[in-house]
Amino acid sequence: MKIFFFIFFVSLSFSHDLGTANDFLNHYPFGKSKEDFLKKDYYWKSYYESKIFGLGEGNQITLGKLIQQKIIPKNSPSISSLNTYIRTCEMTSEQLIGVIKEWCDNNPKKTHLMFSYIAIEAFLSLPIKQNCLFD
Repeated sequence: MKIFFFIFFVSLSFSHDLGTANDFLNHYPFGKSKEDFLKKDYYWKSYYESKIFGLGEGNQITLGKLIQQKIIPKNSPSISSLNTYIRTCEMTSEQLIGVIKEWCDNNPKKTHLMFSYIAIEAFLSLPIKQNCLFD
């Protein structure tokens, strides 16, 4: 089990540096309508939404490889405790951004941490959606 957590968090560390949650809060164009966007607003919206997509895909690939390599069993409770997909499936980019923003608002003393860590923490704080479970 220790190897699982080590591999999981090491995989996050080697991802591209996404800055901190404070950077996210300062750059993302919260509350602006697209008609009022400047070029930088389009850039930051696209930047963070693509990073969130990449984190979700990376989460699934990492968990899949751990199962495939038989590092953890497919039916291990660790899978569901670290699986972001079963909490975020069918959510739009705007909803995912909102989840992260709310997590930051509720945890202001942690927003100095790496954005990818905060995003995963925010998604893992959501309840599991039964319609997102798969065999």
